[in-house]
Amino acid sequence: MLQLQSYLQLAEIMKSNPESLILEFYTQTFRVPSLAAAATSTVISNIDQSAYFVWCKTTYSATIANAAQTDSSRVVPLVTVQLTDSGSQRQLFDAPQPIPNIAGFAGIPQLLEQPYLFKPNSNVSGSFTSFDAAATYANLYLTLIGYRVKAYG
Repeated sequence: MLQLQSYLQLAEIMKSNPESLILEFYTQTFRVPSLAAAATSTVISNIDQSAYFVWCKTTYSATIANAAQTDSSRVVPLVTVQLTDSGSQRQLFDAPQPIPNIAGFAGIPQLLEQPYLFKPNSNVSGSFTSFDAAATYANLYLTLIGYRVKAYG
């Protein structure tokens, strides 16, 4: 079994012995079916027990009453999020962040300055809090985009 402590360690293996790894595109998705004004919801995303997950990019999408959207009518949710990684026992932000600060809208992902490594079988908790005075968001998605890493063979 592959034993990694950081993304930098993985990067070194990728550089020196890339054929020893299997990399597979993957996403970890947080879906909040409904979030009322001033409400909070917590969603758990489970990391596969057989692979590390390397988070590289982030997107979001949301609707109000599941209404259709165009480029000019995109919903920008007034919602903060705090992600907590059970594998490292730490919160990933110093304070809850407005979603548009850390994620790009759907097809335009926000890139991380450095990829983040989640350990196998860990849980990532997303705590979402609306600071909207009136709107209820439907189908709010925060998607962590990256790849799974396994040892070859």
